[in-house]
Amino acid sequence: MLQSVERAVAVLQALATQPSPRSIVDLAASLGVDRTIIRRILRTLEAEEFVEPAPGGGYLIGPRALVFGNAYRERLSLRSAALPYMSDFVRTLGERQLMVSIAAVVHRELLLVDQVWNPGMSLDLVFDVGSRFPVGQSASGRALLAYMSREEIADTVGAEQGRKLEPRLIAIRAAGGVDFQRRPDQQGHCAIAAVIFPRHGRPRSTLVLSGLGLEDELYPDSPSARQVRRYADHIGDLI
Repeated sequence: MLQSVERAVAVLQALATQPSPRSIVDLAASLGVDRTIIRRILRTLEAEEFVEPAPGGGYLIGPRALVFGNAYRERLSLRSAALPYMSDFVRTLGERQLMVSIAAVVHRELLLVDQVWNPGMSLDLVFDVGSRFPVGQSASGRALLAYMSREEIADTVGAEQGRKLEPRLIAIRAAGGVDFQRRPDQQGHCAIAAVIFPRHGRPRSTLVLSGLGLEDELYPDSPSARQVRRYADHIGDLI
């Protein structure tokens, strides 16, 4: 492992997890690295357009990061396999205020990979592609945690939270990889997530139905939960 590369990645991660600019002093304090070293790392990353200075001071993620993110996103067989089924799923929903998404756990966070919604969907309910969520606090994240080893769970959410989640993870496996979520910050917004099981290897992604009108269907045998599970299985057959 190269310490200089690890530190550069840590700087990029720190900038990516906060939308507002971060100063050299702030980054040095949070990462426990000398300010001179942080300044040199930022100067190098700025020259390569991975970071850019903010108008009011501090630094933000730069435009070149988009090239690498999109390159990985396009390489995922998951996205190309899922989009036709996601579009068909949305078609079956009619005018309901619901959207269909795919999500994956990336470096201890749940990342929204892609989504499709009907034209009548309120944009207030739509998350941006690339949005990140705490793994243990989302239906998708917990569904994927249910199929990780104890060591992986501890590394992702911490050993203590892993122990607290264990009964929930057992229930998720018993339900065939399906979990549910109510968002307390958005009244009436709920989600149903089903693990996408690939033909080979372990699951790394989920299919999610979210929006309004799901309050009475947050159980494994509900019509919506069965529909999410069915479409997730179709996608898994292709990857």
